[in-house]
Amino acid sequence: MRCAMLGRFFISTPTSVRALQSNLNWVCAQDTLPTLAQAIFFCGAIVGGLVFGWVADHFGRIPALVGTNLTGFVAGVATAFASTFWQFAICRFFVGLAFDNCFTMMYILVLEYVGPSWRTFVANMSIAIFFTLAASLLPWIAYYVANWQYLCVITSLPLLVAVITPWIVPESARWLVSQGRVDEAVVIMKRFEKINNKKVDPKLYQQLKVR
Repeated sequence: MRCAMLGRFFISTPTSVRALQSNLNWVCAQDTLPTLAQAIFFCGAIVGGLVFGWVADHFGRIPALVGTNLTGFVAGVATAFASTFWQFAICRFFVGLAFDNCFTMMYILVLEYVGPSWRTFVANMSIAIFFTLAASLLPWIAYYVANWQYLCVITSLPLLVAVITPWIVPESARWLVSQGRVDEAVVIMKRFEKINNKKVDPKLYQQLKVR
């Protein structure tokens, strides 16, 4: 199909595929809009790193983890209902807020609990395995779904799992100690003693309280 004003061509997608650019008519004179939307997305990622980094330092790793995942979920689902460029761009900005932060918060939490000898395996390998698996599945999901709106919803749903985090993952003991909440940190560490069948010298707990 020819773009009359610019003398260029674009390939229309099959009717069975609901693609973003053709659906919102981002072609010909508007073919730069996807690039602009992606730039806005990464602006959100920059802001998100600052915002959720501040939240993690002042309110804890768990609130930041839940907050960033819920932001990504809500904005991702909202993206599916966007009908104009600016609606789409605003949604993508908020998805960008959650970009990286949705898993780096958990990464930081793991690093603060795991000893140096296990950090590479527990933190890096776990992320590498799941990221590789998801990245391998995503093109096939997109291929079979063949609808950008459904794809937005499907890829956003896993983020909702983060709401159960406070009930299964304890707050960082290191962060609690840094905030002077030593008693809470000790309670968590004693739980780990039972799980790992280890015993921590009580003097270490006393040293934390003296600081």
